Amino acid sequence: MKSLRFFTFLFLTVFSCANLLAAPKTLDEINEEREKQEIEKKIAKENEKKAVEENCQNNSSVDCVTYAQRFAQNDEEKLVYFGKACELQYQPGCDEANKIKAAIEAEKARIAAEEKRKAEAEQERLRKEAEAEKERQRKEAEAENERQQLETKKAATYHPYKTAGISLIVAGALVTAAGVAGFHIASDKEYDNYKKMGELDTAKEKASGLTKEEYINKANNYRNKSNTYRILEISSGAFGGALLVTGVVLTAIKKEKHDKKVSLTNLSVIPANDGFYAALGFEF
Repeated sequence: MKSLRFFTFLFLTVFSCANLLAAPKTLDEINEEREKQEIEKKIAKENEKKAVEENCQNNSSVDCVTYAQRFAQNDEEKLVYFGKACELQYQPGCDEANKIKAAIEAEKARIAAEEKRKAEAEQERLRKEAEAEKERQRKEAEAENERQQLETKKAATYHPYKTAGISLIVAGALVTAAGVAGFHIASDKEYDNYKKMGELDTAKEKASGLTKEEYINKANNYRNKSNTYRILEISSGAFGGALLVTGVVLTAIKKEKHDKKVSLTNLSVIPANDGFYAALGFEF
């Protein structure tokens, strides 16, 4: 026995020395050895998996739990093997199966709550969109109402007699300027003739061939004409001023746009011996 031990010790010592004296491994050899070890581990694990699964199928409750814990890929697969262990009256399997069922139910409840939250959020979004749409329509209606009111105000401030008013203003200015200037000149001319007939030299020249009464009547005629033209000057100024005022009033009148317009169609002034006649024509 002692000899066997001695030779065994001697063999191990020589083998160890041989390994120590052996050439060092290359990197490829090290990688190849690692890959080989990994493959061997995978094969060993696969063989173990098959053995544990077979034992579980043969009603080994412990192996069912072992398979669920070490080889199952998801909770559904774990629940199958924990459930089988529970069916085999193995309490740890029942406990783990109940945990997974509770987790699954909790996840379902969470998903349901999330879906409910999303549905409520969607309803809230739709409600806000509906309110925003109503608000937009309300603002559009208010804007349209304001626009219509503004158009109504514009129509209410329309000046339907503006054309007639401007025509009267122009006519009044012309009548005032022409009448006052023209009749003033004519009045001054007739008055100058009247004054000249009162002068001595002029009186002798004018009186030749005239009786005293005829001479006096002729002089009075100049004076009367001068007074008449003076009256016409004042009257034309008053009439022209009246036309100006009337034109300003007509221009300032405000009425709705659809009211009938009034325009001046005719204006005529006819002088007479004791004054003048004026005619105005309007179109409604």
